Amino acid sequence: MAHGAIRACLNTALAQKKIPYNPATHAKLPRQTRREMRFLTPQQAQIFLSAAEAEQERCGASDDQLHLEAVYALFVVLLLSGLRLGEALALKWSDLDGATLRVQRAVTQDAQHRKTLGPTKTGRNRAVPLGERALRALQRHRVAQAKWKLQIGELYQDQCLIFTNEFGGLLDGQNVTGRYFKPLLRKVELPDIRLYDLRHRHATLLMAAGEHPKVVQERLGHATIQLTLDTYTHVVEGLQQRASERLEALLLNSERGVARS
Repeated sequence: MAHGAIRACLNTALAQKKIPYNPATHAKLPRQTRREMRFLTPQQAQIFLSAAEAEQERCGASDDQLHLEAVYALFVVLLLSGLRLGEALALKWSDLDGATLRVQRAVTQDAQHRKTLGPTKTGRNRAVPLGERALRALQRHRVAQAKWKLQIGELYQDQCLIFTNEFGGLLDGQNVTGRYFKPLLRKVELPDIRLYDLRHRHATLLMAAGEHPKVVQERLGHATIQLTLDTYTHVVEGLQQRASERLEALLLNSERGVARS
């Protein structure tokens, strides 16, 4: 990434005739290695969802912890939608259109490291349909959020965000990870994964279920389908094996049909 930035700068300098050639053009780069992803199995994903839903219900029933209900609702939505964390934290209630989330912005940082709302990573908007389980989590959260607003009154600075801190502002991703996500994993004895890995788990579950990569690409908001295929090569390989088995079964059934006739 550093080489790409430097090469682009030097290309500009070359075009402006400030340098005779671009020394970055012939640089030898180390081989790029991909970090091995860690995933929850489908059974572990179910355990995580049930635990998050139980915590959401517990916090929703407690006046002292009512505002924490938003955190666990966030976990459910992340796993069941495949949204980036920054996209989920930037969602507003107006973005929920029936059973569809309109992903139109993301949380970014300005030059002074202040969090603000900006465009998505690719600069494109997309629609993500939700299933009943994610919708239930959002519905429960909306009720709890309304109760919390009444409880603290004018201290709540309403920005119409879906997932907020106790005063209506943006949730801090690092705080959510360290104080709530990691402890929840330990509580139900699940592997130590990143919060971002919920997005990867969502994608692999879709791919393993036989969903077309193009659908997965659009749902995740990847810029190209090649990025989706490269990221989830291991799942695609498994689907290729399944395709071969289905082809052999089809031909075998056809051969039996010919023999009977």
